[in-house]
Amino acid sequence: MKQTVTLYIHRNLDWKEGSSYPDEFSIDTCDCTKMSHLNYLLLGTQEVEVTIPDVDYREKAVAKFDKQIAAIKADAACRVRQVETKKQELLAIGNEVAA
Repeated sequence: MKQTVTLYIHRNLDWKEGSSYPDEFSIDTCDCTKMSHLNYLLLGTQEVEVTIPDVDYREKAVAKFDKQIAAIKADAACRVRQVETKKQELLAIGNEVAA
């Protein structure tokens, strides 16, 4: 799938050589001139076509949950077997005392 995105090219008016600002120019996906904490000048825009990969993230998330469910069920089954074994051992002790 292809999608058209507008890129905004800005110049940082607060930038000086050696300043804490990383770059004099920036390319953003929004117009940063409206952000009060930034002193940016909009130099121009560019429309670009971006290819979006066809990935079903919901399907991946469901598969991840299925793996978690299987792991929990396996752990629970193991714990149930451990408790049943302890119960059987206790019952066996009780039978030995009665005999």
